[in-house]
Amino acid sequence: MQLIKHTEDFEKYLHYMVGQVQAEACVTDKAVQQYSKESAESGKTDDPVMDVLTFLQRPVERIQTYQALLKELIKNKAKSGQSCCLLEDAFSMVSSLPWRSDNMHQVSLIENYPAPLTTLGEPIRQGVFMVWEESPEIKTVSRGHQRQVFLFKECIVLCKLKRDTSMNKDTYTFKNKMKLNDVELKETVGGDEKSWGLWHEHRGSVRRYTLQGRTSLIKLSWLKDLKELLQWSSLPTNSPPVFELLLSDCTTKIGQTIKLTCRVTGSPKPVVNWLKDGLPLEDDPHHIITTDRTGTCSLILDGLVAEDSGQYVCHASSSMGSAGTLAKVVVQAPPRFVSRLESACLIEGEDIQFTCSTLTTPLPQIRWLKDGKELADQKKYSILNDTRSGILSLTIIGATEGDIGQYECELWNDFGRVKCRAGLCPAYVPSTDIENDQLQDLSPKDADSEGWSTALVKKWLQTDFSPTSIAKMFFPPGDHQQ
Repeated sequence: MQLIKHTEDFEKYLHYMVGQVQAEACVTDKAVQQYSKESAESGKTDDPVMDVLTFLQRPVERIQTYQALLKELIKNKAKSGQSCCLLEDAFSMVSSLPWRSDNMHQVSLIENYPAPLTTLGEPIRQGVFMVWEESPEIKTVSRGHQRQVFLFKECIVLCKLKRDTSMNKDTYTFKNKMKLNDVELKETVGGDEKSWGLWHEHRGSVRRYTLQGRTSLIKLSWLKDLKELLQWSSLPTNSPPVFELLLSDCTTKIGQTIKLTCRVTGSPKPVVNWLKDGLPLEDDPHHIITTDRTGTCSLILDGLVAEDSGQYVCHASSSMGSAGTLAKVVVQAPPRFVSRLESACLIEGEDIQFTCSTLTTPLPQIRWLKDGKELADQKKYSILNDTRSGILSLTIIGATEGDIGQYECELWNDFGRVKCRAGLCPAYVPSTDIENDQLQDLSPKDADSEGWSTALVKKWLQTDFSPTSIAKMFFPPGDHQQ
């Protein structure tokens, strides 16, 4: 998690590794070595002094250690059947640093480029190819030449290898630059599985380049990146956001890690926001939000809990319009109540409603009970269970004394069962001077914030309110009516 969170900080390793070759070359210079030797002798201490080359190698060794650890973690987590997407992203990020630094170092060796090399940006790929060129001026295909080919976001650069034996250093001489907007890609040339073509239109003429890599896999990897970049370059100057890859629904378990991914295009580049159940999400330790150069947007949810269930939306907007894609995430968990039933007082002839709510997704099995028996009379009881809001309600229609009792709402699914209960209490409370009435003994500390107490509710529920019992309360045996 921390590695992904500090992706930008790892860019410092990239710049260090690009300059490492120059630093090592500087250290091996005789004058520098002599200076280092004299400095070490003048400031000699008992503590061991690390060699400069060893010190320069330490950041690279640290990256290699990260790679080895992440690889082992991925292997062990995969064996246990857990999601490895977070570890895989971290491994991909760390592993890309060496080849990215090599790409940038190779660019720094280009000579005679008619503009600062920084204007090219970071290369997507670079490698050695045999290149054949055919132009309108040349009726026959030229003899193949070895060329160093660089693929950037907006162009392709061809260079010639220049060897300097005296300096023991190789550089590249700039030969040609092709803007991707002016290039047509040919995936096969002459039936050779290692070759592919670039038709370059420039100033009314077309030059045809045939490139041959060492293997067919090299060709396929270059074609994949080229097709993505050509698609981007062919977009109109101003186009609304469009999702080429939509989010997919996901069902998982508590504690797992998931990754929601989509891809959006548009010009100007759209601003991407993530929402859950209509509320915006921020990049934090639990929600990791990333976007790459191809417009691929990802939301990683780590250490899932039941509350992570819901509807997730990736929304992209620009001055040209907006678009969105959504997915439903279900975290399988035992049901639980967000709000519970509350006891109510009987009002003769009025409708009485009990309400509770749950955020368990999908909505679990539900049943309502009175005094332990499931309610089935649809004329007497109205039951509404809203799957969207999770609000569950039971309405007793035209309540009477016969409806007094204890009501329960029970939820269950494959992972557990839970209940909550409340009582419907009588409207009339006997006065405190009635014989054998124990309610007056309830201390104030038993009362809750609503003026009800557990003991009071239990007393009501246990009292027999039949007409005969009520008559005995008011007219004990031996008393005579006036």
